Amino acid sequence: MALQEISEKFGGTWKMESEENIAKYLEAMGVGFLMKKMASAMKPSMVIEVQGEEIVVTRKTPIKDLHSRHKLGEETDIVEHDRKYKSTMTFSDGKIRINNIPADDKGKLNTLTREVEDDKLLQTYTVDDIVATVSFRKN
Repeated sequence: MALQEISEKFGGTWKMESEENIAKYLEAMGVGFLMKKMASAMKPSMVIEVQGEEIVVTRKTPIKDLHSRHKLGEETDIVEHDRKYKSTMTFSDGKIRINNIPADDKGKLNTLTREVEDDKLLQTYTVDDIVATVSFRKN
């Protein structure tokens, strides 16, 4: 039932509209100057799909496409910004939440929450005491 709700609510293509505090978030995550500048300048699109029991998110940027796959409640090994994490996706109260626990000495504990209202998707990133948001509109 959760996968169907995720597909109906989050499924589709989303175009980035605005961001707030992303540079500070990336800095706290240890991302280098050049990568921070590039990330702040891009307006990526994102495709969210449910494929079988997996939620697949593709972030499309001018440089490359980034893919992630999660099964609800199952730990997944991921790499973000050259750091390894044990990542777990959950879904409750209409929100997708991803907890990333560092699997090496480079990363920091961080979370990503996605929620949809009307035709807008809001992503909230949290690391330490820094909160950043990115707003998307459904195509």
